[in-house]
Amino acid sequence: MVDNSTIAFAVSLVAAFVFLRVFVRPPELIESRDAELKIKEAIESRKRTATTTNGNRDVSDDMVEVVKTIVPQAKDDHVREVLNKTRSIERAVELLLEQVKEPKPEKSEIKEVERKPEPVKPQNLGWADTKEERTRNMELKRKQMIEQARKRCQSQG
Repeated sequence: MVDNSTIAFAVSLVAAFVFLRVFVRPPELIESRDAELKIKEAIESRKRTATTTNGNRDVSDDMVEVVKTIVPQAKDDHVREVLNKTRSIERAVELLLEQVKEPKPEKSEIKEVERKPEPVKPQNLGWADTKEERTRNMELKRKQMIEQARKRCQSQG
């Protein structure tokens, strides 16, 4: 038969194992649980600050700053108002850019601009042998592109 001391030892060994398993956790487990709790708290906090009582997102100063970086001529109050309406930075930027278009020059100014540049003849500009030729070719190509852009703007305006 089994001695009483052997049974008592086995029972105390099981009790000690259960005690250690339930009440004493390894530091990694404690740290990961703490980190998990912190993450959950941060998510809840972010949800609380990101929504108002009616469920819409608040317009943060960061959102206004992003829009002001893209459209610097817009006023802060107007940017905030547009962001409140659209709830989207992209859409707010589009609306503000449409509203803040530069005024078109008068017809007399356009005619003066039309007279000044000399028409550049299109040429087939390949790779030149010398640096000077390449620079000249690039300048000619630039003038051609500017002239084409002006013609497109005139036909649209």
